[in-house]
Amino acid sequence: MKKLMDQFNKTLSTWSAELERYNYDQLCTKTDVDSWSLGQVVSHLIGETDWYLEQVEVCLSADENASKELSEALRQWFLQNSFPNQKFKGPPGLPQPGQPTSKRALLDEFNELGKRIHIIGAAISKSTYSGKVQHPGHGYLDAREWFRYAEMHMRHHFRQKERIDLFLSKEQVLRPIKHKLSLRLKAVIEALPLHPGIRVLEIGCGPGAAAREIANRIEEGYILAIDRSAKAIDQAIRSSQVEIALGHLGFRHVAIENLELETGEPLYDIAFAVRVGALDGRHPKIGEIAFPRIAKALKPRGKLFIDGGTPLQEISLDNYR
Repeated sequence: MKKLMDQFNKTLSTWSAELERYNYDQLCTKTDVDSWSLGQVVSHLIGETDWYLEQVEVCLSADENASKELSEALRQWFLQNSFPNQKFKGPPGLPQPGQPTSKRALLDEFNELGKRIHIIGAAISKSTYSGKVQHPGHGYLDAREWFRYAEMHMRHHFRQKERIDLFLSKEQVLRPIKHKLSLRLKAVIEALPLHPGIRVLEIGCGPGAAAREIANRIEEGYILAIDRSAKAIDQAIRSSQVEIALGHLGFRHVAIENLELETGEPLYDIAFAVRVGALDGRHPKIGEIAFPRIAKALKPRGKLFIDGGTPLQEISLDNYR
């Protein structure tokens, strides 16, 4: 239960921090007449999560339906710890969430929901009941499963937030909160052989601008960005909460010559670096240690790219494999 509560806290904190960055007009802007604004999305999250918590409370009050099962589809979602990456439509006639009356009111309501989540989470940990309540489409869930479903649902809507952010950025409504990417980094990213599902290792990520951009391009892929500077990693993490929460991006404070993948961590398809002295010849002694580490972190046919070409050049790792 602690692990689930930690995940819920992370999701709540990310939503709360992200919402602070918008003004009221941005929260109420819709991508088209039939879509929701971000304010409506959050209102939906508050209403739905509140209902999920009500189901938790029913489960904690008796042992009714304890022998009944959830659906196989939801069982697979739980194994993957996420909803499928697709849009879901509610049943016809479902009331649409209204626009928030103010940014402050929306944040206050969301924060109150967070307090209720903590109270319910503590109650689950102490309960001895094993009751279950039927989900409209996924069989019977117990208290922990409803609680987990609520967290996954809230995290799933980060994808909708990304789509709204993209629209607002294109319409220049979101300029105050858009992360700026230099022309040089943009050229580097355009030159990388990115594709959906790819695993990327960035060496020397700095504040994470390139890593965030790549995370938003590779769909269900993943990028690990490392840097020897703790300050840079802290800054990158603070600016990348949505991408991290979606599971597309991770940061690690480590120098490339000390990099070791964690137990069970999948290998990477490509690695790249921009202005990293250990790899571009400025610090050859460190490079002698770093190149074998990179080769070990990549798949057998994985490739390493560094700046200095047009704009990149590939560095052969054959001697280190």
